[in-house]
Amino acid sequence: MWNKIKKKKIILLIGLCFVPIIFIFCLTLFGIGYSIFINWKEITIFINEIKQFQILSWWNYIIKNEYGLLITVGLSLALYCWFFYFVLFSKVKSKETAIKTTDKIDFGDSKWLSVKEIDDISEKINIKDNYKNTGFVFNCNKNKKDLLFNLKNNIHSVIVGSTASGKTQGIALPTIYLNGKSTAKPTMIITDPKGELYNLTSGFLAENSYKIKVIDFRNLEKENTWNPLKLIYDDFIKMIMTNNKKEKMRWKIKYQDKISSLSHMLIDKNIEDEFWNNSASIIIQGIILAILEDYEDKISKNNLTTEIEEILKKELFFNKFNMAFVAAIASIKKVLVEWLNNRKNTSIAKITASQVLVDSKENRTLDAILMTVAKSLEIFNNDFIRNLTSQNDINCNDFIEYSTVLYIIFSDENDNYYKLIAILISQIYQFLTNKASEIIEQKLEKPVYFILDEFANLTKINNIEKWVSISRSRNIFFQFILQDINQLKLNYGDTIAKIILNNCGMHIFLHTNDLETIKYYSELFGTKTIEQISINENKSNISVSKNLKSHPLMLTSELANLKQGQGIVKIARYNSMKITLKLWKDLKLVEKKHISIKRN
Repeated sequence: MWNKIKKKKIILLIGLCFVPIIFIFCLTLFGIGYSIFINWKEITIFINEIKQFQILSWWNYIIKNEYGLLITVGLSLALYCWFFYFVLFSKVKSKETAIKTTDKIDFGDSKWLSVKEIDDISEKINIKDNYKNTGFVFNCNKNKKDLLFNLKNNIHSVIVGSTASGKTQGIALPTIYLNGKSTAKPTMIITDPKGELYNLTSGFLAENSYKIKVIDFRNLEKENTWNPLKLIYDDFIKMIMTNNKKEKMRWKIKYQDKISSLSHMLIDKNIEDEFWNNSASIIIQGIILAILEDYEDKISKNNLTTEIEEILKKELFFNKFNMAFVAAIASIKKVLVEWLNNRKNTSIAKITASQVLVDSKENRTLDAILMTVAKSLEIFNNDFIRNLTSQNDINCNDFIEYSTVLYIIFSDENDNYYKLIAILISQIYQFLTNKASEIIEQKLEKPVYFILDEFANLTKINNIEKWVSISRSRNIFFQFILQDINQLKLNYGDTIAKIILNNCGMHIFLHTNDLETIKYYSELFGTKTIEQISINENKSNISVSKNLKSHPLMLTSELANLKQGQGIVKIARYNSMKITLKLWKDLKLVEKKHISIKRN
């Protein structure tokens, strides 16, 4: 903090070393002058002295002259004194400011957690040990003998990292590995851009008794299939099979709610006027309800359970109950309108659709609504998607009854299927929460982890802000992997984005170029109290003042320049911590033979 004063002392010491040089310079200069003075009549003598550089003769002139020597010494000292005065007593005013750490907390008490404190607030896992802990990895240390990970459980997490920041290699892959190796073996639902997570972990998980499920939106070969109407169909069959009126009504309400939720998610929300979105959603609801009503009428005459089961086997109704069939019906306007209008007045399908059909007698209005429906359902006209969604071998009960991992693979360069991914995630979550509500403790016995890479790029998932508020109590946990916060705000809006972030108890910051995100995390990591020391100089007076001041624990410039393998973590109710990451490719935890397996 005293840099300037120290600098002046150094300058004065250096100047003192130059005093002999100044003396010699003056001695030489005066000697030359004296030689000219005494030899001015015979200038050739002086010229010869110059040619022969007779410096000793010049010095001798002055040394023999007592006044000359005295004047030379005096002038040398005078020059140094002037230099001394100029350096120390300059009339130019100056001010220097320095900061010093302090134990005071007047303006903030944030500080970095120590290694011991980090271990105290998390689970420290030695990869060689057997353990039952599960959670999200956030730190890794390696010594000569052991590889140690820190993970946090019972918490939602958000990772912020730009491309190549280490969010997949340093966080997601170790999280999957450690949970898979745990004796608890939690279920994991993983969004997997390009299939990297699947390729690197599925074989290992299969060898650790996991059921491997894959929905690949790039390639149908050897993948699982998923019908978005399967859960609706299951509730419908339960309604059909029971003779208890209360139970029948309960299951009917359940599948009607699922139809409403699915219909809203199917509509592309790119039109400002909600009328078109809502009307299109109502049409889709009416079609699905009408299909179920027709089938219910067909078997309602049979009261015996065995007869109903025979009809179900014979008719293979589920093979026809898919979104491709719904899209086909919606594409034929005349048939659709007659099919819905010719029903009984008590028909739920007719009552639902009439909200639009009655108000849309004008052909142009109905045409516009049906065009919105067609646009939203056109994805099911794609041969690949029609094949993928017309069958189903994803049994959601597996997520509860067995150690199961579902990889949802997609291309992050093609957003055509993002809507379907959002629907799939939503349906799985709703199934899990419904199952949890049937348990006395209102929570799943085994934890379920949603690891959602590229989450902010997926189609908006309805009510996810409510999910993160209540799902922890259900033993369901989310990890949102983002490139920056603005991605989240763009998709969900400021309010919902804030709710999601506020409900994430662990924030892992790796890197981003987004200034708003950097500022957000600089503020989140907190402030500390520093002592600001100001040194004021004016002529011969030096004054020092000390003030306490607030200072960010991590400056925005420091966050912007974090190196790969470094990160900052903030866990709710604790101070921030500096972390180190080890890249998955360098850990070599999984052998090559684990990389690829046949998917079941």
